[in-house]
Formats: sequence, structure tokens, C-alpha cells
Amino acid sequence: MKTIEVKDQVRLPLSRCVELVLSGVKFRLFRASITVTIISLAGAFLMTILGEGLIARRVAGDIESHIAPRRALSFWVTRISVPMSSPQLVRELAKTQAGDDRWREFAAWGHLSDAQLSQLAGVARRQVIYEAYFEDLGEGQRRPLVGRIQGEQIFASLQDPARLSAFKDVLRTMSRQLPTPVAELETFLRDWQAAGELNLAILEGNARAVEGVRKTYTKDFDPQLILAESDDSLPKTLGTMGFSLPARDLPVVREQAQLSLDAKRLAGLLSEPVSETAAAAEKNAGSTKEPTDDSSAAGARQTTKVLVKNLLARRLDVDIAAVTVPMFYQEVKSSAGSAWLVEQIGKGRLGGLTDNRIRQVAQYALDQSKLETVEVSVSQVAEGGGFMGLNPRTLALIAVSFFVCIVGIANAMLMSVTERFREIATMKCLGATDGFIMINFILESIMQGIAGGIIGVILGFLLGTLRAWSSYGWMALANYPAANLAQAAVVALVVGVIISAMAAVYPAYVAARLAPMEAMRIE
Repeated sequence: MKTIEVKDQVRLPLSRCVELVLSGVKFRLFRASITVTIISLAGAFLMTILGEGLIARRVAGDIESHIAPRRALSFWVTRISVPMSSPQLVRELAKTQAGDDRWREFAAWGHLSDAQLSQLAGVARRQVIYEAYFEDLGEGQRRPLVGRIQGEQIFASLQDPARLSAFKDVLRTMSRQLPTPVAELETFLRDWQAAGELNLAILEGNARAVEGVRKTYTKDFDPQLILAESDDSLPKTLGTMGFSLPARDLPVVREQAQLSLDAKRLAGLLSEPVSETAAAAEKNAGSTKEPTDDSSAAGARQTTKVLVKNLLARRLDVDIAAVTVPMFYQEVKSSAGSAWLVEQIGKGRLGGLTDNRIRQVAQYALDQSKLETVEVSVSQVAEGGGFMGLNPRTLALIAVSFFVCIVGIANAMLMSVTERFREIATMKCLGATDGFIMINFILESIMQGIAGGIIGVILGFLLGTLRAWSSYGWMALANYPAANLAQAAVVALVVGVIISAMAAVYPAYVAARLAPMEAMRIE
């Protein structure tokens, strides 16, 4: 009898599998380009979002140092001229710490001890938490709980035992509960009511302090002018009224006040009426005809008054309606522009503004305008949280887009399997195992994912940088997070490879389970 020898099945090495995959990609370049394009778009989308977000958060952190002087000026202008409201006091109490400047102000105005202030600060912090809870509720949820009332009125209404009982009954039926147990809310309501008199004492003391500033600076009371013309004695003067202006902050506040007032004064020069003689002489400077004495006298008699705005429109060759204050600042920030303004206005009417000061103030006004624009642009990014700093809506959008990519890649791979029935059957007849077929297809998809991921990362990197630069200008380049962007690029590339591998699992399984003889019969 003839002996039948059964040998182990031949297994091709991974290197041979890679060669087969590369060869297959070359022959099916169009089909492979579909997968590469899909991965490129997914990678570019993710990299754009990550890149722009990283730059925006870096700018948001840096812009605080640029706008801090302006905020300090705004704070003290309001502080010494407008009495605090109750909500404002609560917000400041929630942020104050023992021994800081605000702590000392509240202690002086309310004649409170540190223990009393600690109690008020604790109540204020809890109040902020509860107010945020009620504000986040939808109208349909808030109305059954507290009706139409908002803010502190909610806590005042819940002092009524019947209202509180009804509130707790409705709260039990709601899916969104309080951030604390109901018992803690009841404790807070008692503490809140007890803190009312102490808060009122602080508000009354603050009102007396503001009135004291008005009486001290009775002549042309202007808080910004007071700060601009202040000397080193101002902190002591305000300290007698309970205000705590640190001596180290005075130079910054004073400089900001002076720049702000000079910017307003400079903008007001647009409406200054000036003689048109100089402008007419400039207009006729190219004329070769020498005027006679009679014509000169007639020109002097016909001299009219025009606004600087008209002369600026003529200088820039634009319609007068198109002239704006930023355009005026842009013009006079240069040496030629400031010299032109001094010539038109005359040094005596500039209120002490020299050429250098005009340029400095104009540049300051333009910078502040840009900072305000950037501040608005990054405000939402700075407040965003969640995974990798992305808000839930963006994460949901990314998830949906990736799901669509997976479906698209899987569809392209299934079409590739259909087109390669005979090839798959031939490999199986030659001894290819199911695992080899699956590895073949998954490896092919991963290679395409790597190529598409690299293309997508490059495109997303460029798009994210350009979008950030168009939104934030020089601050985007000054705060460029190169290391973080490199990490984001790696994340986008890895995600692209994972997506391509996941999308290829089912098509590879279908190809591996294909019967050889059945595949050979399919045309």
C-alpha cells in the first residue's frame, strides 16, 4: 500500500505578505486612492480641529497678560465711581481669599471680622454653584421648580416652607438633580438668610466710600482722569475710604488711564475744524504759476474751516463717509502721518500731544482693538473643556465623521473583495490560510491608512495654522505650540491607521471565509 504523507501547510512569511500587498495596490491604484482620500479627509479634519484648538488655547493663556492692564483700569474706574450690586458682591466674595485686597475692602466697608468674612465667602461660593445649576436648566425644567424668578430671588422665595416643600416634590420627579443633597440646600438657605445683613453692611459701606470719592474730587469728577493725574498718595487717600489699591498697581493703572484719555482726545481731533489754507497750498504745490499779491489776498479772504476728517479723506483719496477712527489711528501712527496731523492742527491745539505721543497712542489704540477682537474669538475656546479640550459638540461631530469614514472605507474594501474573487480563490488553492487572507487585506488597508494619514496631517496642519493666523494674527505665531502640534499630528496619524484597520476587518473576514471553488466559478 502506498503511504500518504501529510505535511504541514506552507505558511508565507510576513515579508512576502507585504510584497503581495504592495503589488496589489499598484494594480488597483484607483481603488486604493479612494481609501487614501477618505483617510486623508478624516486626518485633515481632525488635525485642523486639534491644531486650531491648541493655538487658540495658547493664545487664550497669553492674552490674559496683554489685557490685564486694561482690565485693571476698567476695574478701578468702576470701583471708585459705581456702587457694587448684590450679585457683583456675591461673585467677588466667592473668589476672594483671606488677606487679599478684596478681603480687606469688604472687612473695612462692613466692619467685619475674618470669621464673619469666611462665613460670607463660604455662602457666596455655594450660592454661585446653585445659581449655575438653575441657569443651566431649560425653561421647561426651571418653570415647574421656581417659576419665572431668577438669581437671588429664587433663594428668597424658597424661604417659604410651602414653596420649599413644593420645590422638593417637583425635584423628585426630575432627571437632573441638584449638585448637592437637598439637606445641604436647606442648610444653605438658612445660612443665606443669616448672611443678608452682613452683605447689606458691605454694600452700604461701599456706597459711602464711592460717595466719599465724589466729595473728595468734586471738580469735574471723572474717575479715569483721577487715575491718570494721580500721584503716589492716591492709594493712601483711597485707603481712608476703605479701598485697597496696591501701590505696585498704581503705575500700570495710571499709564493705562493716560493712554486711554489720550486715545479719546486723539480720536476727537477728527472733528476739529481747521483752516483749509494749508490744504489748499498743498494741493496747488505742483502749480508753476506764481500768484500775485492780489490773488494771495483773495485766497486768504476765501479761507474756510473744514474738519480734519475731510482733510484725511482727501489725503487718503477716499470718500469722507469711509473715514473711520481706526483708519485715522492707522494713518497717524507713522512719522509722516503724525507730522501731517501736527501741521494741520497746530501744536497749540493738541493738548500736549507731541509727535511721539501721537504715534504711541495710535499704536496703543490699534493694539487694544486687535486684542478685543482676539479676546472674543478665543473666549469660547478658553471656556471649553472635555477630552483634549474639545467640547461635547465637537467630539460628537468628530465621532460621526469617523463613522462615515469607516463605512466608506469598508464599502471600498468590499468592492475590492468582489473584484478579487478569482485572486482570493487562487491564493487559497495554493495554500493560503484564512488568517493569511485576513492579514493581507487588513495590512493593505493599514498601508493605505498610513499614506492617507500622512497626507491628512500635512493638510490639516496647514489649514489649522492658516485659520488660527487669520483669526489671531501675530499672537498665533508668537504662541505657536510646535511640540503640542507634533503630538497632535501623531494622534491624527494613529487615528487614521486605526480607522482604516477597523474598516477592513469585516471585508477581510468575508474574503477569508470565501470558498475557493465557489470563487472560481464567479465571473
